[in-house]
Amino acid sequence: MATLTITVPDPTKDWIEARAKAQGFPTIDAYLGDLLERERADDTAEDWPDQPELTIEDLRRIVEESRASGIGNRSMADIISEGNSIAKARGFFRE
Repeated sequence: MATLTITVPDPTKDWIEARAKAQGFPTIDAYLGDLLERERADDTAEDWPDQPELTIEDLRRIVEESRASGIGNRSMADIISEGNSIAKARGFFRE
């Protein structure tokens, strides 16, 4: 693991410490590491060529199709498990 040193104004440091604590991170390093990994994942998501950009019309169609399909019979655990599998396959899952 690499070490990176940054310099920020005192108010920024205080803000970072408060955010880390509020979100339950044990250290500033853990908070900033998670923040940067999420940012990196966002960048990676933009690089997926097989994931076309959705238009508002696409989203409306998807919502309408889901409403028309009715209430599902899968359990919440099944839905979460499927979502986790998809996230793992795409490299976005965090344990």
